[in-house]
Amino acid sequence: MLAEAVCGRLYLDGVEQPVGSHGLLVDRATGRKIPFARKANTDTGEWEAWATDAGGEMEQPPRLLTGKGPIDFILSRLPVLPRPKQRLLSPAEEAAEIRTIRLDYGYQELLQVPGILCDEPRCQALAAYQTGSEQEIDPGVLPDGATCERAFTRKVQRWCPRHFRNPTFTNRRGVESEVEVTVRPQ
Repeated sequence: MLAEAVCGRLYLDGVEQPVGSHGLLVDRATGRKIPFARKANTDTGEWEAWATDAGGEMEQPPRLLTGKGPIDFILSRLPVLPRPKQRLLSPAEEAAEIRTIRLDYGYQELLQVPGILCDEPRCQALAAYQTGSEQEIDPGVLPDGATCERAFTRKVQRWCPRHFRNPTFTNRRGVESEVEVTVRPQ
């Protein structure tokens, strides 16, 4: 299969793919992704990609790398989800719905896919867990006048079992603390 990226569009064997289509080029020998790939032929194993710097960003000025070896192209498409219909709630119903949202601290297990690596520097293991760092923001006011705590996810991190770290929570004063998970992965 010949995969080619031209002007932000993906072409597979010369056929333009739908908007939102993208893929991941993976070196089958090492299991690592080939970032910034622009052309690949999985039948011959030849590929072209833009060189990256130490931080993983594309080098400036751009420099083209070529290689040959066993490669896989994993196609993925962004799902187009229908927009949910809005329900009209009374202030009391809206406040009750907001209060039923439980705190879901902890970690989420990931399917180990080639190309999704551990965030620990110099670790090339596949990520098996995902945690988040949350930042507290000013409290919100519910329709019934009560206040509620609010936070947003600043960063999502992926870890292998060896380097797993607890999720963190930063309060409004900037104090960061680890959030204990109920069952730590082994």
